[in-house]
Amino acid sequence: MNVLAANSILLPGGRVAAATVAIHDGVITAVTVGETLHQARQRLPRAQVVAVRGLLTPGFVDLHTHGFCGHDLSTGEVADILAMADALPRTGVTAFVPTLSSASPDETLRQVGRIREAAERQRTGATILGIRLEGPYLSPEKRGAQSRAALRPPSLNEFDRLVSAAATWIKMIDVAPELPGAYDLIHRACSSRVQPCIGHTAATAEVADLAIRAGASHCAHLFNAMPPLHHRNPGPVAVLLGSPTTTVEIIADGVHLHPATLTMTARAKGPRRCALVTDACPAAGLSDGDYVVSGQSVLVRDGSARLADGTLAGSMLTLDHALRTLHESTTIPLTWMLRMAAAAPAFILRDHTRGRLVPGARADIVELDETLHVRRVWLGGNGIPVSSVPEGRRSRSC
Repeated sequence: MNVLAANSILLPGGRVAAATVAIHDGVITAVTVGETLHQARQRLPRAQVVAVRGLLTPGFVDLHTHGFCGHDLSTGEVADILAMADALPRTGVTAFVPTLSSASPDETLRQVGRIREAAERQRTGATILGIRLEGPYLSPEKRGAQSRAALRPPSLNEFDRLVSAAATWIKMIDVAPELPGAYDLIHRACSSRVQPCIGHTAATAEVADLAIRAGASHCAHLFNAMPPLHHRNPGPVAVLLGSPTTTVEIIADGVHLHPATLTMTARAKGPRRCALVTDACPAAGLSDGDYVVSGQSVLVRDGSARLADGTLAGSMLTLDHALRTLHESTTIPLTWMLRMAAAAPAFILRDHTRGRLVPGARADIVELDETLHVRRVWLGGNGIPVSSVPEGRRSRSC
């Protein structure tokens, strides 16, 4: 048995000053509030008791990422996907959902197979929880950096082939609900236990409402790649913010959304229904420069990744950086931010084994220092080294 004795810890009920977390076979077996390091060592003389001086929090879960440290999930081989999984814990991420951009039917099928193989072979690193399809059933008008040539109307036959090839690994699919056949796809996704998400859409408020009634329960990067909020023509944003049943995700990189927008969204949805995501492009974690991402030229300058025409091409974000951005620029409580990075995405995935430090949960745990940088990470209760690199170096994560 291992025991982590924390001076500060985030529990489902809030942050407490002292507690111990007992771990056995990769699972949290007990959480004792108020117990100190000295008391734990006296009570459990045979256990390995580790002192935690920083803030102990559940491991982060990234619902939406396309790559990291040069590894491209839309084109990379199995070895690239596994290498990315090994790199992510340095940013506090202990589980993630690889996200595929729109591609041809054959290429999408091949990459679904590669991620499935990587997930089934995986033994180390951040856990691959499934596959997210960001397309190809998206609005050409709101495609962002997605390839226009790869977009197409929803196809139940293609979707069924992908689900069959993935063997239950596809967990989410983003779709523009205004497209012909979108509601049929949403129904089919729900019956296939794939979560349909509203994203890259030009939908009106009325169409978004119908999509939610049809079963679309989540939204890809709220505000981005959709009509802006207007008081007489609110579009999907107002519907998603006002719905008590839907969940949303936000990109807190200081580029995609204004701090006031981040605060409004978190306050409207609460920390359970608002998740932090990176939407990271494969250049995330690397230095400024020119890169080829999923076959497109991407320019990375001053913390943002853009196509040659200025269109945002995902982000350069990591989830630990997202926490620091929120902490420095908004009034969102720290406990909320941490829940948005861990508990909320686990809730959205309906995964009750992650995102909380409670008995029975997987022992994926992160220690943060006073500046919200990752100090240590435990994956299934096993500690792994985390390099300490000054914040000013953009290549710090790789």
